[in-house]
Amino acid sequence: MPIRPRIALACMALLLSPSCKENPFGARKAPAKEQEESVFSSPLQVPEEATRNRLAHEPTDFLRSQAGSAINWQPWDENITDLATSAQRLIFVVVGSNQHPASRELLDLLAADYSDLINERYLPVLADQEVDPSLAMACQLLSRESAKPVAFPFLLLLSHEGYPIGWTPMSANRQISLEAPFLRVEQAVHTVWEKSPKYVIENSRFLNEKRLTRFTPPVADKSDDETAESSLAALFIKFQRLAQLYDPVARRFDGVGGLPPSGLLTSLGRLAHHPGCPSKLRKNAADSSREALSTILRSAIRDPLDGAFFARRLSPSFSIPTLTKHLNTQAAMLSAITSSEVTPLTERSQERLLTYLNHSPPLSTVPANAGKARQAYFWESQKLQDLLDEREWEVVKLAFDISNIGNLASGDDPTRAYFRKNSLGLKTLPEEMANQLGITPSEASRYLAGACEKLAKNREAGIQAAGGFSQETTLPLSTQARLLTGLALSASWGGPLSDESLSMAAELADRLITDYYQEGQLYRIAPSENHRGEPALANDYALLIESLLAYHRLTLDDDLFSLSIELATHLLDHHVDSEHNLSENPLEASLLPFSIQNWKMIFGPSTWGTAYGALRRLQGGGFEHPALEPILERQESVLEPASALTPVVHTDFLAARLNTWGQLTLVLSGAQTDAELTALRQQLLAPEFDSILTMRANERLPQPEGAALLRMNGETVRQFESLSEVIPALRNTLQTLK
Repeated sequence: MPIRPRIALACMALLLSPSCKENPFGARKAPAKEQEESVFSSPLQVPEEATRNRLAHEPTDFLRSQAGSAINWQPWDENITDLATSAQRLIFVVVGSNQHPASRELLDLLAADYSDLINERYLPVLADQEVDPSLAMACQLLSRESAKPVAFPFLLLLSHEGYPIGWTPMSANRQISLEAPFLRVEQAVHTVWEKSPKYVIENSRFLNEKRLTRFTPPVADKSDDETAESSLAALFIKFQRLAQLYDPVARRFDGVGGLPPSGLLTSLGRLAHHPGCPSKLRKNAADSSREALSTILRSAIRDPLDGAFFARRLSPSFSIPTLTKHLNTQAAMLSAITSSEVTPLTERSQERLLTYLNHSPPLSTVPANAGKARQAYFWESQKLQDLLDEREWEVVKLAFDISNIGNLASGDDPTRAYFRKNSLGLKTLPEEMANQLGITPSEASRYLAGACEKLAKNREAGIQAAGGFSQETTLPLSTQARLLTGLALSASWGGPLSDESLSMAAELADRLITDYYQEGQLYRIAPSENHRGEPALANDYALLIESLLAYHRLTLDDDLFSLSIELATHLLDHHVDSEHNLSENPLEASLLPFSIQNWKMIFGPSTWGTAYGALRRLQGGGFEHPALEPILERQESVLEPASALTPVVHTDFLAARLNTWGQLTLVLSGAQTDAELTALRQQLLAPEFDSILTMRANERLPQPEGAALLRMNGETVRQFESLSEVIPALRNTLQTLK
């Protein structure tokens, strides 16, 4: 199994990873003095593989596209530190992906003008952040240390031991050429290295030890005095803080750009349906999720021309999006939409997004030249008039709030970089504009659809003229697992859209199981004839189990539950250390377990939070393992106090805590007819029953004496003679949970 070199940085996710007496993120022990001296005194031996480009069989399109480069790019694998030691060179790492257009621009620049310099002085490594999320996390941590926003591509210079020496985000400020930051860092590091390699190595090791201390603040275990923090009332208080984050006046969550708050909206939407939720909190959660989602769905971060969502925003509101469309974002927003209140806007948005997912290849895309392509996304009113007929222009002007001086507020565009430009956010629905225009809603919809088709074609032509799209056809398991979860939630809505979601979910689930799980090995990126496979991380296991359980709720297929148990067993056997900490990488790989998400990326999930919910669900279904209870207790001891301090970082844990409170499991005898079972299952798909794990009777669970039984915290609390008793009893149980 290939492993990664350990960049000795700490995972700073307060709360995604605990500190303990033996720091699980500790740096490697310093080499003995004689070993250290040998790096400088032993004969120079440049291994043959370090003298040629070795990217031909790497997992992604991005990496393989550089296989013909004049730079001797190496893959980011277990041999890097050994190769660097033999060659007595520093490691030169570029971290990028197809989702960052400047990655290709930088690589072309380096290959054209600096290939000889890089090949002679360094061991060059090209890494894809989709393949190595832990390396991307290291870049985020280093950016924070140097008080710079993280941006990719990212240049990182390491010692032969893997300790950071110099680094810089390469595209944080596009007013400066990519060449300038590269030369600044390379020349500074090389100058010091020429004077004293020993100093560089020892200093990088010393500074990293300090970094470990800074980036892993201690999180105390839960004491007996803190038991009250685990009460359901305390959990609702944390949710109340989440509900208050949305500012209905400013119509935003914060004053900066960032990711769409899909995780927060999903959690609040599901909370609003929980029967045990206090009425005031239920109303606050429903209002916040509805109004916030309405703001997002009417903003430019949702592309009205195809129904997809941009990955993040660059302005205080949602008016200036990045041009990246990541499949992760589509999956997360599908979950948010289908977790919120059903309105004409959410139904329309769900339908458009499903159409996009069903008729577009499952790719993540971004214009190859974002600077030039940006002109195709922001429109002058005169150009819109030239492209559309008179009635279409009237509809578009009202639908998108088009203005002759642009529709971007000064707070979003303080430098007036978009003066006279308009972003396309669907501010007014056809039903709302019909009366103002004196036409019917169906006519308004028809005119709007025709206008959007014309604008989409014009935008496509502009993007192609600017260089076209960069696409990554190799998607990691985690991305597709998130999509399966979103489709499973969408399928529980009911109606024709649910049928479409269910069909897509079934196809995706089959592909995940068949392609990514081979001969007992789970892959983050599945192997093929053209590229090697990439073994799964803990986050991949957690997300896949979560998605299979969401799909199981639709099908009650015990094979899905059994597969989830098989995956969880592997996770607990290979990713849990002696202190009951969940490690991102397998323990036998002896790697530094970086978290997938930076704690500063608000509204983001964590490996620990996702795994907690998945493991608790499996436990309710009869799963047993020696490490199961200890790791759940460890996660609670860290994440309970953490979520009290920063609940927005741990929406996945809070949602899992709520949905597994009391660990309610409904066990069906299996004696029901298909019609009876279908009718009951349809009722159980309602969001108010998110907390109920429904299982068919099997060897892991006790057999019902009648039609079904209800278990709470591992004990049978109710037997049902008929299925007609089930729904009222479940609703009453949820209302009285403490």
